[in-house]
Amino acid sequence: VAILIIAIVIMLVAVVPKISGIFEQAGTELPTSTKVLMAMSEIAQKHYIESGLVILIAILGVWLFKQTKTGKYYIHYYLLKIPKFGDIFRKVAISRFARNLASLMKSGVAIVKALEISANAVGNEVYRKRILMAAEDVAQGIPLGENLNDSKFLFPEMVVSMISVGEQTAKVDEVCEKVAEFYEDQVDDMISGLSKMLEPAILVIMGLSVGGLVAAIMQPIMSLTDVADAL
Repeated sequence: VAILIIAIVIMLVAVVPKISGIFEQAGTELPTSTKVLMAMSEIAQKHYIESGLVILIAILGVWLFKQTKTGKYYIHYYLLKIPKFGDIFRKVAISRFARNLASLMKSGVAIVKALEISANAVGNEVYRKRILMAAEDVAQGIPLGENLNDSKFLFPEMVVSMISVGEQTAKVDEVCEKVAEFYEDQVDDMISGLSKMLEPAILVIMGLSVGGLVAAIMQPIMSLTDVADAL
């Protein structure tokens, strides 16, 4: 991606300006793609400070929004909704939650305290809030499995069922350990599969992007060549 961005910037700043002068002198009618490319090049040259400031302000705005509790919650919520990637984020959060809860309970930490600590280890604000709510209800005597049963988007039925069985058999720590292992394996497999799928996709996108820029430059050049040959 970085190479693609560098290549595009070089073409806009160094290559396109030189060629655009030739096109202007020739007075050739340019295709829309070339006009767009020349406009982008002009912006990159004449307004690079303003463009850079806009990008920096946008990045800073997103970063500041993420620092707020509301911002962090909504960003994490929408991350969970992204196709494919959202599924990975959910499984990572579940595996972290289950792994920490299992370790803490095996060490003798009471379930309510273990839930509170685990909530802060999941790395996702949506899960953190939901687990803290569950901790409050467990402190009031409501079983954890029953409590999580209404949050199937965050905790699939299999996870809830296993936790409920663990509560009934007084083996929540062992059950959570199995849940963690299951989801850790799933995350590894999904990341491996996505990597294999994304590598060729990125190459295709890079090829199309650079190819599109080259085509926008070459099309009017070929037209000029045809005119010269006709003369």
